[in-house]
Amino acid sequence: MDKKGQMDTLVPIIITLLVIGLVLGIGFVVLQEFADNRGDTLGTATNESIILATAGTYADNNVSADNCFNTFTVSAVYNSTQLLDTPGNYTYVTATGKIILDSDSLHTGAAANVTYTYYY
Repeated sequence: MDKKGQMDTLVPIIITLLVIGLVLGIGFVVLQEFADNRGDTLGTATNESIILATAGTYADNNVSADNCFNTFTVSAVYNSTQLLDTPGNYTYVTATGKIILDSDSLHTGAAANVTYTYYY
């Protein structure tokens, strides 16, 4: 068996493995940067005005796209006369900041104030 022939076949394999390792290493560094950008500072909004809807209303009126919040949590939703209960009157989506009234709610279209927390 020719040792030179064996080396000629090993070199491309070793180079390929090194390139794959380099690409994976760079990929992991990039992914870690994205993971580190996820917010860890707590923000709070108190008595923010919204209009309640069964289709859902974004808690922040300036938000119009999904996945704008990090760990969105509603503390309280008040209409003009009472504190609304969850899950009895509404639910919310932690990733989007959307508050959704139950389909049979009597509060559809009503103005409300919402207090919530989120991370940014």
